[in-house]
Amino acid sequence: MVMDLCAAPGGKTTTIASLLNQESIIVANEVIKSRVGVLKENLEKWGFPNYLVTNQDPQEMIELEGFFDVVLVDAPCSGEGLFRKDPNAIKEWSEDSVQMCAARQKRILQAAAMLVKPNGILIYSTCTYNDSENQNNVDWMKQTNDLKSVKLNIPTDWQITETAGGYQFYPNKTKGEGFFCSVLRKTEGDDNFIEARIKLNRLPSKYLEEVKKWIKNPADYEFYLKSDLSTIVALKHSLSKEYGVLLRGFKKRSSGLEIGMFKGEDFIPSHSLALSTILNQDIAAVEVNKDAALHFLKREEFQASFTKNGWNLIRYQGLNLGWVKALPGRINNYLPKEWRIRMDIEE
Repeated sequence: MVMDLCAAPGGKTTTIASLLNQESIIVANEVIKSRVGVLKENLEKWGFPNYLVTNQDPQEMIELEGFFDVVLVDAPCSGEGLFRKDPNAIKEWSEDSVQMCAARQKRILQAAAMLVKPNGILIYSTCTYNDSENQNNVDWMKQTNDLKSVKLNIPTDWQITETAGGYQFYPNKTKGEGFFCSVLRKTEGDDNFIEARIKLNRLPSKYLEEVKKWIKNPADYEFYLKSDLSTIVALKHSLSKEYGVLLRGFKKRSSGLEIGMFKGEDFIPSHSLALSTILNQDIAAVEVNKDAALHFLKREEFQASFTKNGWNLIRYQGLNLGWVKALPGRINNYLPKEWRIRMDIEE
């Protein structure tokens, strides 16, 4: 059970997801509502099915005390490590900003520590250099919580600088921009999370057989209707207890992997299903070249040969891009409009 507490736009969340097995869940939380959309989009693109996207202040997560094996806090910071990359970061910096960030980080870290189960891991990172936001915050966390530092085995040729509280990445030594991270293990604490059952409506049985055709290993999943009573979500059967806890603990969240909906008797697959690893690989698919793939992603006409009418995946170099519906005389492109490429294609 993993929580990325400050997740948008999702780069670290998807990196973590690529390391998890199918019996894991990752929760991606973003406090700023305007950034939630791009976070959800990037997780859908990644294809890992067992995720939730949430939009809550960490202090509102009290019902999840001690639930997570790993909590990552990539905290908002003064951005000193971005000075080389972004001149605006220099203009926005001030001593007052450093102190404001340090105080905000403490508030987030205190809530994060509560979420970690005994013997679990808290990872704290910033893109800055000063001790107020890095070393001092780590020391404070160790003094006020049951946490101890974890020493990492890092290759010496990476030239990462070890400090008393973590690891500092200096851009003149290490490839990339300025960065700090610290890994802490929770030595004691409570797991007082509130157990609950999944309170979603199960998909009516008359639709189950059709839905199962679209899913690889359908017996591994349970199918529910979101609160709109039309969108279908798939949740791993073996993780139903964990999903119950999470769905109860978050008031502002997604409800699992959206796989589609029914219009009348017809199943309309979702774009997230097209990109997910749980999709049945026997679904009709058409491999296209780069030019056709780009035009598909611009929602423009493209050339492809379809052997059957109906739903088809568009695939480029083995990767699914999305759905089309092949009809006599035309092709309907179901790529979400907000995802389309807007820039011109270079010939």
